[in-house]
Amino acid sequence: MDRVKTGIVGLDELMDGGIPKNNVVLLSGLTGSGKTILALQYLVKGAELYNEKGLFITFEESREDVISQASQLGWDLVEMENKNMFKILALAPSKTQFINVTNIIGDSVRNFSPSRLVLDSISTYGLYAETLKQMEIMQMMGVEADKFQFVTTPEVATRHAIIDMIECIKNLKLTSLVVSELPEETAFLSRDTMSEFLSDGVILLKHVSMGDNLHRSIEVRKMRRTNIHGGPRSYEITGTGIAIQA
Repeated sequence: MDRVKTGIVGLDELMDGGIPKNNVVLLSGLTGSGKTILALQYLVKGAELYNEKGLFITFEESREDVISQASQLGWDLVEMENKNMFKILALAPSKTQFINVTNIIGDSVRNFSPSRLVLDSISTYGLYAETLKQMEIMQMMGVEADKFQFVTTPEVATRHAIIDMIECIKNLKLTSLVVSELPEETAFLSRDTMSEFLSDGVILLKHVSMGDNLHRSIEVRKMRRTNIHGGPRSYEITGTGIAIQA
């Protein structure tokens, strides 16, 4: 089986050497756990080590903010863009963009031809869906705006939107990370409680305060067609990205 190496030392060893090619993997973690850093690192290492193009889709930050965050870790995304190895697709939460978001993503993939994709995050996308997706559904059904609330609920609209988005990512046939917030004290592996079942794999990032120290752990909870080696491992967020301890 073809596998895609993340390039993150210590992570590939947990899953038979890498992610099965074209898998869609949920990267879920608590606020401040380093989800976006790991996701960016996956794309940067793909370009630097394996000559694989990466597409970073964000619903949360501007292009400038993504570039600034990466620069603090020593990653020059502008240079990578100039070499046609990296592309940032920052999607604002407007009604027009939301309605056409899967088409916008599909067009970007066709024009750029990446091997790796990151979506940051499915949680933010779901929040937009509570209102915007509902409006789209109602308009498609020809329902007048003042009658929207009688036809569907934000929860139903959100579920449909998330299912549609993950199916869209799967159909692109790229090795992808889909970022999700992980609420405190939950038995589920994502905020929406569905993404873990729709994805081919799940990587969890957690942290626990112990006195003055913050203990961070990473775990490959699920990965189809893969033998997972071991349980949670400690990791640190360093000046050059995520570092997983042996």
